[in-house]
Amino acid sequence: MPGLTSNESFSQNSNISSPSLDLNSFDDNNSTLVHSDNINDESDDINTSFTSQNSHSQDSLGQRLQTSPSFTSPITVSSQHEVSSELIENTSTVYRNKKVNDRRISNRITAKPNFFDASPIAATNMTKSSNNKSQSTTVKVVDSDDEDKIDDSESFVKNEDKFKKPTLPPKKKSTKTPLDVKVKKSMNNKVKSSVLSDESSLFDIVKGGKSALASVIDDWIDNYNHNKSDAMVELLQFIVNCTGCNAQVKRSMIEEDSVMVIRHLTENFGEQAEEYPLIINRPEFKKFKGHFALFITQLVNMCQHGIIYDDEMIVVLVNWIVTLSSSPVRAFRHTSTFAGLKLMTALIDVALKVGVEIDNNKRQLDNENQTAIAKRSREKVEKLKKKSEELKQNQERLEDLMNHILNSIFVARYRDIRPEIRLLCFSEMGIWMIKYSHYFLKENLKYLGWTLYDKVSEVRLEVLKVLHELYKNEHLVEQLVLFTGRFKSRIIDMTLDMDTDVAVEAIKIVSILYKYGVLDTEECSLVEQLVFCDQRKIAHAAGDFLALHIDQLSSEATPTKMKKGQKEEYLCQMKIRAIIDFFLKTEVHDHCAYIVDSLWEHANLVKAINRFIQCNLEYAFCRI
Repeated sequence: MPGLTSNESFSQNSNISSPSLDLNSFDDNNSTLVHSDNINDESDDINTSFTSQNSHSQDSLGQRLQTSPSFTSPITVSSQHEVSSELIENTSTVYRNKKVNDRRISNRITAKPNFFDASPIAATNMTKSSNNKSQSTTVKVVDSDDEDKIDDSESFVKNEDKFKKPTLPPKKKSTKTPLDVKVKKSMNNKVKSSVLSDESSLFDIVKGGKSALASVIDDWIDNYNHNKSDAMVELLQFIVNCTGCNAQVKRSMIEEDSVMVIRHLTENFGEQAEEYPLIINRPEFKKFKGHFALFITQLVNMCQHGIIYDDEMIVVLVNWIVTLSSSPVRAFRHTSTFAGLKLMTALIDVALKVGVEIDNNKRQLDNENQTAIAKRSREKVEKLKKKSEELKQNQERLEDLMNHILNSIFVARYRDIRPEIRLLCFSEMGIWMIKYSHYFLKENLKYLGWTLYDKVSEVRLEVLKVLHELYKNEHLVEQLVLFTGRFKSRIIDMTLDMDTDVAVEAIKIVSILYKYGVLDTEECSLVEQLVFCDQRKIAHAAGDFLALHIDQLSSEATPTKMKKGQKEEYLCQMKIRAIIDFFLKTEVHDHCAYIVDSLWEHANLVKAINRFIQCNLEYAFCRI
């Protein structure tokens, strides 16, 4: 704060202006401290010449100094020299005492800003900027009348603030999940969700299982017959919602190129969803996967007599699914692959029915041709021929469609980076090979063989399960000869797989191969030694293989021309000899209990072992 300086000079013949004193005064009524930097009014009163000796200004200055509690000595002006000497002597003392007093009461000083030189908004901005800069502000010393003016000005500012637009708190950005699920808690704390769609949409119906899917598909078919565009928009919207995307499908998108549309959906999908309906772990989506597959199956089944052969429906749907399956977004790729493979399985069921109809139609046509010409109905024959041609065309359409899905979805996704997508491909391929073997078993076995080297054990296990089902079918063994010759060694190596389930499944396949006489002696011995494995599942599977091997060796060594009782006795002896030979060849004599445990489920061999022990004990007692 500015104050009196000791370097000021005083002249007797010149007018002396009072320096700006920074004083403290207390209001008697309110006991509030008023702080000042400059006193303009009082300086005008005392700014007179000492020659005139104005008593009014002297009394005013003396009165102002006496009002401060910090300074009690009055100033009496007797002459020009006395006033100047007293002011010079008291300058340093006044300034020092004032600083001490300011330091003592600084915590109680409340500065009142001057709002009269600016608008209310500017004044508030001034106070904010002054606080941010943390600079000391000079406040004008006012009397009680001035305080009333300031109070009035503050009330004016407050009244003006009422007309200002209130500052609203910053809006929180609504964080939408990839599924855009809006959760509301009811009085019973039950959670209900909806994915940017009406409660009557296909997605919500399939997700919640609110009604029978057959009736919903019936309504959709009726809608398709009346308005194809709206029905296709609804169906494609269902597929998009199943991926977890909240984009809205429009009618114009159907006519556009599906590649460009899916690219647009991918760009607007935002961040890749960590959870989407197909894999999400919530109660409301627990049965979604099964309902989704059932919806596709029933849709194809109920459209098999007409709509499925309409290019406006099936071609558009397949093109969208195929394009989505090649998207870099995992949710798009996984969901569309699932939908495409299930669609393929449903088309195979329809193709099988068409094949049965073709056979029946051919049988009827042959019966008509065998009848006498006089009794033959030309109209019926023509009708049967026309139907036969129509059925063959339908079969060709279905097979072309299946071939397109196979090459566009399966061939591209069986080596996908995600193991769940690869596993899904081979689980469905196994169904196709069994149901429609004449079409799929010729050229697609190579994919099974290549995937036996997959890094993920679950995928290897799924491929082995498919091969197990194929090898169990004796009608398909001839078609598996080339595959067996090429990948037999790999299957035998997989009996030593790190994953227990994979090793057990490989041993089961090797056991089936042994029945067909494909294995040699060395390959059999590699599998038999697994009865000593510390993993009990593997040991029991190897025990099944060992029991099969012993039974076959014993039956081959037993003469055919023997009585029934003698044959059973001789067969039991051959089994005992085979077990002993195996036990001696393995040279693992300390683990005899492992063999018994591995063969425990085969009662005839266990009885043979007991018989062997009894014979040895009897022989030992006889020697004693």
